[in-house]
Amino acid sequence: MEMTMHPTSNIQVGEETFSLYLQARSEWNRRTPSAIRKAIRYLEKAITLEGTFALACAALADCYTILMEYGVLSSREGLTQARLAAGRALHKGPAMAEALTSAALVRQMDLDWPAAEAAFKAAVDAHPGYATARQRYGLFLAWMKRFDESKREMDAAGTLDPHSPAVAASRAWLEYYRGDFPSAVRTAGRAVDLYPGFSSAEVVLGLSLIQVERASEAAAVLGNALSREEENVSVLSLLSYARAREGALKEAETLLDRLRDWAGTRYVSPYYLAVPMEGLGLKADTMRALEAAERERSPQLAYLASEPIFDPLRTQPEFQALLNRLRLPFRPPVQLVGAQEVVA
Repeated sequence: MEMTMHPTSNIQVGEETFSLYLQARSEWNRRTPSAIRKAIRYLEKAITLEGTFALACAALADCYTILMEYGVLSSREGLTQARLAAGRALHKGPAMAEALTSAALVRQMDLDWPAAEAAFKAAVDAHPGYATARQRYGLFLAWMKRFDESKREMDAAGTLDPHSPAVAASRAWLEYYRGDFPSAVRTAGRAVDLYPGFSSAEVVLGLSLIQVERASEAAAVLGNALSREEENVSVLSLLSYARAREGALKEAETLLDRLRDWAGTRYVSPYYLAVPMEGLGLKADTMRALEAAERERSPQLAYLASEPIFDPLRTQPEFQALLNRLRLPFRPPVQLVGAQEVVA
């Protein structure tokens, strides 16, 4: 059997197995639910061929964590698969940055912030040149409101992989979470231009446009993303939110009803029900949905400390209590006045 070797893992595998792995990572890089499911099929075949291939196991864990993050797979179902795959990757490659990054993402999905950070740090230490570890650690730090540290990791990721659409979008996400919305619009806009069809860039562009009072443009961007991936829970949720912020309340309610219908036949994270509810001003319903997300341990709860969508709730005792239970940092709402960032 012809063998090939991955340059950072020092693991030999068959050519067919490695080809399947590369096809899976190509699909994974597209970051849509349908592409991720296709990647899972490639990886399952690769692991069937060679069960000791740690990189394939790590990639499989990454796929399940993304499906959880997108709100289309419950933690109850997804964490079992992700833990198993990440555990196998760590067993076969305990010092591999890919395996350690997968383990960090599993712990993040499990809402265990200290364990996630320890694994991210271990991944960076194991291989400082693995851009995905730096990019995902940077996002994690942004969610924890540690924006200067997040920028350091994003800058490193950008230097290591300057042509990565995920890194380009993540730079915009950092600016969005820290409240620099005009910069986020510019950065996300460049990412959309460079990587057409990359939904993460479109989503952060849409959300940033909303924050600079350009909700109609945001709805157009998000609607375009949804047209390519009609069953994407997160994009449908955010489009409903954009319509509400635009003042198109009937359209927002119709989109929210579609999400509710989906929730009757397949999994929809309660977090993505809370988002349009907040846009529609249904604060009691929003809190109930977020508390349902807490009961389910929805991984999107990691966003709550920094997500501007929920700024109207930050003075509410129930929301502050939720952040405390999740051991997330609290920040007051951020507003932009001219070029200055101020605390509301």
